[in-house]
Amino acid sequence: MSEPLTKEQIKQPDAFEKAAVRLLDFRSERYRTVLKLLALGLAAALATAAFMFYRQYQSEKIQNELAELNRKQEKLNYTSENDVNALLSAYRDIISRSDKGSEVSAQAIFQRSVIFKKLNNEQKLVEELKVLTDDPAQNQLYRAMAFFELAELNSKKGNYAEAVKILNSVSIAIFEDRKLFELGLAYLNDDKPAEAKKYFKQLTEQYQSSLYIGFASNMAAINMDYLDFVVEHSGKKNKHSQKLTLFERVLLGSKRARDLYDGKTLTVAGLRVHKPTSAAVYELNHNKITPVVKEQKYAEEEEDIDV
Repeated sequence: MSEPLTKEQIKQPDAFEKAAVRLLDFRSERYRTVLKLLALGLAAALATAAFMFYRQYQSEKIQNELAELNRKQEKLNYTSENDVNALLSAYRDIISRSDKGSEVSAQAIFQRSVIFKKLNNEQKLVEELKVLTDDPAQNQLYRAMAFFELAELNSKKGNYAEAVKILNSVSIAIFEDRKLFELGLAYLNDDKPAEAKKYFKQLTEQYQSSLYIGFASNMAAINMDYLDFVVEHSGKKNKHSQKLTLFERVLLGSKRARDLYDGKTLTVAGLRVHKPTSAAVYELNHNKITPVVKEQKYAEEEEDIDV
């Protein structure tokens, strides 16, 4: 058995107690070092918090400015060169003050492209779009929208192969349904119905609630001779016939319709339509990402309408 501690041994502090006393001794160097480290840590935390608060404030400020510019763009007088240049410069300022690749910066770039599109300035339009498409670090949402715009430009020129190539560059999942639809439409306009049906069918099978299902489900199932059927019956006046469906109006605007019937007058569902190339116009509202079709007037009696 070990010997019991003496009174002197009990009174002596152990090593832990001695270290604690030295550490808490405000006169010791260690105590002052601990205080310095605590002060530095607190200062760093406060500086970080202040910086994050400032960044958040600046971000919200720029977002509000961008929203205001977008509202101005909706009412922009495109005939006023000064107004147009002022808005373009304002967007450029937003871009310079935003982080590269951020949503704010990408949206400002895309909005500049919208202005050039409305001005029919294709060169500037393409330049702005390529700022987004050529840089993988850009915001993926607006980068995809830029790809769609470039594909549309090529489709309008009949460069369907290039349009397909551009559309296949879209990789963001949120636009996969639109990508499939646009690919199908490009092949349809390129007079390749088999390829078109493949993409329309894929769309209808994979995206049951897509905005584009209404178009694709009809296009995937049709016989391409349907256009001939429409024209065959177009000369028969029948005011009780069914009005053109949304799908029919889109289809009549296809390249196949232009090749077969351009320059002729169609009378469908009691409506004589001049220039079938314009019978259906498919546009995209980039703010809402929803299909918009220009409505036409349908009369009870047959009448001439230029579209």
